[in-house]
Amino acid sequence: EVTSTDISKVPTFTPMTVRPSVKNKDAVERAMVREYPPLLRDAGIGGTVQVHFYVDEEGKVVNTLVNTSSGYEAMDEAALKVANIIEFTPALNREKRVAVWISLPITFTSKF
Repeated sequence: EVTSTDISKVPTFTPMTVRPSVKNKDAVERAMVREYPPLLRDAGIGGTVQVHFYVDEEGKVVNTLVNTSSGYEAMDEAALKVANIIEFTPALNREKRVAVWISLPITFTSKF
């Protein structure tokens, strides 16, 4: 019996000629402020979480995974909350829309 792997579950390379780009930067910035863990923010602790995104043919985020942790569980969880509100333009392989995995950093910076 052959089972096909659901590529939306595990980061996989998909050929693309145009990468997805973020459409809702203002909403993402608001979410970054809203989701920044208060204890870390108030202590002046920032960090970067590298997040894998599975983006479907319409540019919708279907799945997110932490690729590289910030070292703080609360910050990693906050990054995934932010990741799930991001809207992308669809990826293209030549003229065809394709579902792809991409990886982006989500960086929390305290203003101190």
